[in-house]
Amino acid sequence: MQKFIFLLIVLACCVGAGQCQSALAGNQIVADSGRVIEPVPRVDDESARGGRGALTTLFAMNNAFAGNTFDILPAHDLSLTDLDINWTVAGEQVDVDVYYKNGTCVGFENVPTAWTLLASSSGVGAGTDLPTAVDLSGNGILFSAGTTYGIYVDVSNHGSLTGDLGYTNGGPSVYSNAALAITTNTGQSSPAFSGSFFPRQWNGTFYYELVNPLVDIKINGSDGPLNVLTTDLVSITVSVDPGTQAGVPHDWWLVTRKNSTWIYWFNTFSVWTIIPSVAHSGGLVTLNDFFVTSGTLPVATWEFAFAVDAPDFVWQGTYQDICVVTSS
Repeated sequence: MQKFIFLLIVLACCVGAGQCQSALAGNQIVADSGRVIEPVPRVDDESARGGRGALTTLFAMNNAFAGNTFDILPAHDLSLTDLDINWTVAGEQVDVDVYYKNGTCVGFENVPTAWTLLASSSGVGAGTDLPTAVDLSGNGILFSAGTTYGIYVDVSNHGSLTGDLGYTNGGPSVYSNAALAITTNTGQSSPAFSGSFFPRQWNGTFYYELVNPLVDIKINGSDGPLNVLTTDLVSITVSVDPGTQAGVPHDWWLVTRKNSTWIYWFNTFSVWTIIPSVAHSGGLVTLNDFFVTSGTLPVATWEFAFAVDAPDFVWQGTYQDICVVTSS
């Protein structure tokens, strides 16, 4: 393998109540709630809060009422810390109850005994197609990787407000990232569990905190597998989401193998070696598509791995990601 020089720096039909769909009256929207809403332009603000992960569905309200149901499927153990919702009237205090259930929400939208209250909180409405923040931190609920959960978001004081919870006709739609998938389901009437409108897409951002670190390695911006020529420039970037382990000491590894055998280890002196060596040992920090190196590869199929594990200078590869590159 040709030697790389790496610089690793620490690093629409309805079900139940209100058998109707939204209708347009000029630029106005007559929502599932029966209220008339004036749409406004969307201003994007989809950044994660406090370094936490985030997955946004959309903010494109063309219907509204008091709640939504949707499913989540975590790829990693995580907890829900915050939501952004789409409340149509700025300045109103919005009281939000969030429920969850093991298994899909489909078929249980109006069965209150199927649901458990995750948290209750309040937010101040930001207006149509703008994120209204709702803090749900400290709820103590863990969503396990590989398990489907139903989520029900309900505005409990809807009847005393002039606004609605904005959502979008259509679906079911799937929105996903490396940590989580959201599948939309219904809009919900008021009070909770009293009627559904299908299909409807929840408008919002689901903020989460990973329990365990999530690492990622990319070659030329791709997760692979990737084909390159021996003359092509190969660029490697890495990412780390520490989850709940920010600052906790770990061994950091950058290794490559051919034919299932690890043969090159990148050590603390920025040198590839055949002796198993860590690239760094220290606390986890957040990295986002951090550039590590670029160079060329000789003919072969290579697996590059970026990993973090227990700080004992022994390779376990507990949290790792691999990208495969074939050079010809």
